[in-house]
Amino acid sequence: MRLTALCLALGAVLAPGPAARALDPGTPPSGGSREVGADLLRIGRPEAADRPGEVLPLYRNMPASGVFATTWNGIAYVPFQAHALEPLDRDFSGDGDRQRSQVYIRSTTTAPGDVAEYPLFVDMLATPSRVEPWSLRKAYAAGTLAKANGNVYRAARGGTSAAKGGGPSGDGKAITDGSVVWEYRCADQCDAKIAAGFTATSMPGSGNVWAMTTNTVLRPGAPTNFVVGYESDLTNYSENCPIDGRHFCVNLWLYGNTLKTSTAHLVLSTGAPAGIYANYFGMWIQAAQGGNVAKDADIADDASGAIGLGFGQTAGRGARHATATIRDLTTSRTGLELSGAYGHAAIDLQGADVAVDGHGIVLKAGQDICFEGGNRCLFYDAAAHRLRYKVNGEVKFAIDDNGNLILKGAVLQNGAP
Repeated sequence: MRLTALCLALGAVLAPGPAARALDPGTPPSGGSREVGADLLRIGRPEAADRPGEVLPLYRNMPASGVFATTWNGIAYVPFQAHALEPLDRDFSGDGDRQRSQVYIRSTTTAPGDVAEYPLFVDMLATPSRVEPWSLRKAYAAGTLAKANGNVYRAARGGTSAAKGGGPSGDGKAITDGSVVWEYRCADQCDAKIAAGFTATSMPGSGNVWAMTTNTVLRPGAPTNFVVGYESDLTNYSENCPIDGRHFCVNLWLYGNTLKTSTAHLVLSTGAPAGIYANYFGMWIQAAQGGNVAKDADIADDASGAIGLGFGQTAGRGARHATATIRDLTTSRTGLELSGAYGHAAIDLQGADVAVDGHGIVLKAGQDICFEGGNRCLFYDAAAHRLRYKVNGEVKFAIDDNGNLILKGAVLQNGAP
């Protein structure tokens, strides 16, 4: 493989910025590195093959710590460079948001508006390599891979799998399954092809750690008609992914593989000063281009926490909502449907601190409170100034604003109510 191709795979065609300046040929920076022309970096060149023990200049001159930058003319290595997430004269936080990098890419777009430009673009085509689930009474040739019990196994000796059971399990090297002998290879997540991966390992005393961070900066005068800090697209041309224990297609998956409790899986926060709102919405579930976002629920909670959906839960940070904590302006058959199994109450207002002139539940005239599926209801008739009770649509009694009781039936004494 030519190293020039390797350069392109790493996003090579980038003009270096001030922090990653190109070096004059033959002028080594500190550490003894020097720029190596692309025409010299051919891994398969004859002179390298004649001397198999030779380390090419690319690797021999690479410093242990440094910035890797590429140009059209070749590869340059320079020592660690300090730079700012924003130029220091534009650092609104006032803390000198300084950074340093081992890999630092800076580019300035040059193409017109009919071209999308990427300082770094990774494109991967995943070729067929899927591991099929283990099956009963199936003939497996030696070397065949199969998934079973959350792992991937390789047939060390071919044969026919067992007539019952769930297949091989554990991490052994000689697992008998019918006449097949399996060896453990890896957990089933290894059956994956990943275009880009980031791992940040926090060691004792390491300080704040991010595995990945993005920063989209809008300078004064920058257009705001469409700006997105991070976009993740899941384009499904294959098949539907139902919730059936077999399919799994998720645009963004936040998974906590942990032995200890973390603060949250998702935090929406802001550093905006007091009086400034960072967003119109904290979270926006939008049906773009007329499509439907979700089929069964916009938000589904299967986590079984102490509270399914809580507001003002963080100690000392109780939110204040000027209009409503929950506001539903949609067109739905039912605004709030409660169909769970409740040990105490479906709705409990005992802990609500309502103002003296406030109300637990407020209805407008004509709106009912009903029982037995809507056959027996109480409602206020504003025209007649009466609170009415109806059964199957027929009013049975009413109380007017003066306290007068009007009954369709008789008044009974000493009877069972």
